[in-house]
Amino acid sequence: MPSADEAQPIAYRNAMKHHIPQIYGAIGGCHIPIVPSLDGYRDYINRKRWVSVILQAVVDDRGLFRNIFAGIPGSSHDGTVLKQSSLFNNPALLPQASKAIDGLDIPLMIVGDPAYPLLPWLIKAYNGPQLTPAQEAFNENLNSIRVSVEHSFGRLKGRCRVLNKRSDIHQSFMPTVIAACCVLHNMCEVVHHTEYVGLPPASDSQPPGQPCEDEFPAADAHSAHLVRNALLEHVQNALHLYIST
Repeated sequence: MPSADEAQPIAYRNAMKHHIPQIYGAIGGCHIPIVPSLDGYRDYINRKRWVSVILQAVVDDRGLFRNIFAGIPGSSHDGTVLKQSSLFNNPALLPQASKAIDGLDIPLMIVGDPAYPLLPWLIKAYNGPQLTPAQEAFNENLNSIRVSVEHSFGRLKGRCRVLNKRSDIHQSFMPTVIAACCVLHNMCEVVHHTEYVGLPPASDSQPPGQPCEDEFPAADAHSAHLVRNALLEHVQNALHLYIST
């Protein structure tokens, strides 16, 4: 994960492009096909009815993997994967730097899809049957940041075809293979400046599951709602200023 000194320039670049400050990364999950052992086979069947393990990843605005967690059975909910990861269980990994916006201290955050919980360091879009125009505009800008993780998964699987279809690699070794592929992806993107050529593979993204806030502390959810509402107001004011000028 980036340090606070690294995360703040990333958040600044995201704010310049998408008008939402203090977001330095996007979190998401994708499914990696495997040949599972007979023990617990059903746990590995995902919502599309094929067998997989989940790769949870945080990427930055350049599409680089900054944190990964792989190997959880494919039937698991995104919130369950998050709760088992070091990202949730080791707060020292998270960069700490706040910015005062409209009288509220806004921490550095990552953005996730609706299946993730709303936490002080994890923001997601508003959901519900009747959203206000301001909420819809906020969601559009927020999702423009979040989509970077989907693009990274596509490029990862396009480069490392071993992750794109089921291989004979033993299930217990697949997390190591996944981690090595993520490192190679970062090397191609930055160290060797290798241009990605070719179409990404067919997406394995699935409709997000139901939100799972009930599994997380209510106090965290309350403070996270305050942060999101403050950012909504900030974005609305920024867009009005932009239109008027």
